[in-house]
Amino acid sequence: MWLVLAPLALAAQGDDCSDPIPLSPGNTIGTTVGRPSAVASTCVTSVTAPGTWYSFTPPADGDMVLSTCNQANYDSKISAYDGTCGALGCLAGNDDTNGCGLTSQVTYAVTGGVENLVLVHGFGAATGNYTLSATFTPYTPFAEPPMDCAGLDSQLCGLVDDLVEQVNTEAGMLVLTEGASSARFRPTNLYTRLLPVLMTARANTCGVVVTGGGEWDSRAGTWSGTDNSGFFGTVTTSGTLDTRARSFAGSGLLGPYGNRFATYRGGKVAGSGGSGDELFTMGVWTRRTGTQGVYTVLVGACSSGDYADHFEPWFGAPLP
Repeated sequence: MWLVLAPLALAAQGDDCSDPIPLSPGNTIGTTVGRPSAVASTCVTSVTAPGTWYSFTPPADGDMVLSTCNQANYDSKISAYDGTCGALGCLAGNDDTNGCGLTSQVTYAVTGGVENLVLVHGFGAATGNYTLSATFTPYTPFAEPPMDCAGLDSQLCGLVDDLVEQVNTEAGMLVLTEGASSARFRPTNLYTRLLPVLMTARANTCGVVVTGGGEWDSRAGTWSGTDNSGFFGTVTTSGTLDTRARSFAGSGLLGPYGNRFATYRGGKVAGSGGSGDELFTMGVWTRRTGTQGVYTVLVGACSSGDYADHFEPWFGAPLP
């Protein structure tokens, strides 16, 4: 008598969390048809259907977008995890995305060097074919770590961090950094230079509400950058410099628009930040190369007296 044994079905790569398919940025064609029911914890959306496992390890911190949006012939889901197969940590999950019908898309932050385990599965017991799009965007390489605020004024320390981000983003490179060869471009030095501005404002019931920073080009006679009020968010600014009159004007919260005055000397910037005399723009500018440099200012409002008089000792010259 012959004993006939049925052949054992071999698991395909992607069937199990322990054997994921390597995922690269771009489009990957896949299917959950014939896959076993996936075993994974709920991550925003439950896991009830067969699925395919992928693995992606980002080379740096950044943002990841995974999508089957309008690229699947069934009701798809996406779940993204970190951790291990026995202890998955939820990163992102989605069933249906607006504008994508019954297909899915997730966007989430990733940490460089940390493996992501991605499961493409379905609603209920649904299976089908799909194209999985993966887009990885690294964070800007000119991000400077926050200052160590121990022993420093906490408000100004936070404002300097904002200014460093604004200036470096505007320049598209690390201009303000503790690694700069010149101390003038180190955030700790910027803190020291702006501290008298903040102390003057506080001593005269003036509040700082906006930071502004960006590029300063005296040869081209222009400046550009961003303001960040925290409440209104980031506003693009730009304007012109009059090197002979040593004044500036332009658009945005730093304009100053309807300005009373706007002047600079000796690495310092002083001006009105709006049509009312109570609004101020005070800070510093630093030459980088030739006629180019950066400006970093604090903008706020005063409620007592002529605010220009308050800042004259710091500026070192009469203000209009």
